[in-house]
Amino acid sequence: MDNYVLALLKFGKTKHIRELQNGILYMNPLSYFRGIEEDKSRGDKNEGLHRFLQKDSLTITIGDQIINKEDIVKPVEIRLSKVQDFNLFCMYAINSKTIKSNNFQFILDDRIYKFGDACLAVQDGDEFINRIKLAINNKNKVLNKRIKTKGSKLVEYVDKKNYSGEMGIFKKFNNYSYQHEYRIAFDVPEDLRNETGVFKLDIGDISDITEIFKTKEIENLVDIKGE
Repeated sequence: MDNYVLALLKFGKTKHIRELQNGILYMNPLSYFRGIEEDKSRGDKNEGLHRFLQKDSLTITIGDQIINKEDIVKPVEIRLSKVQDFNLFCMYAINSKTIKSNNFQFILDDRIYKFGDACLAVQDGDEFINRIKLAINNKNKVLNKRIKTKGSKLVEYVDKKNYSGEMGIFKKFNNYSYQHEYRIAFDVPEDLRNETGVFKLDIGDISDITEIFKTKEIENLVDIKGE
């Protein structure tokens, strides 16, 4: 079944959500999310994982000797240092697959409330993405195309107990599936980020395509009809 975005939401503190509606986007690097394990709702030590390999899928040879798979204690994690530098802008996506599985009801997981008391609802997702791309293109005209877009799409969630293969910036383990994340990734030169690695982008006021609600109210305000 195809999965596509129906609407985009951004949860956060009221102050930050109003700033976002004014057009200011703050994009943290992947390493930031790996380093905030104390915040279970946002932190993920596996961000930036390149490959995740179950021991049954491995063949390890040292010289002429093949290592017994039973001697491999746990899955192998492979990381690439460059991936840690990518800057992300993350949003909550109301998507077709989840809505259909919930009988066309929008159900917000209780853990989402930890992200903040306010919610920015994007009424035109395509236009929102276009404005980000336009702002990047305009900035790149001055910077000689130094900012590279690495993609924008729904995050795919996989089962850590069974999955073996590539991960990357658009794949996460399914204990985070409640976040229904849509993310946009950029490769940003270090000198364009602040001292903590954050990339700040001004896309201009977006109040014409967004509306702010209280997080506790949004679940009752979303109405989806299906056949």
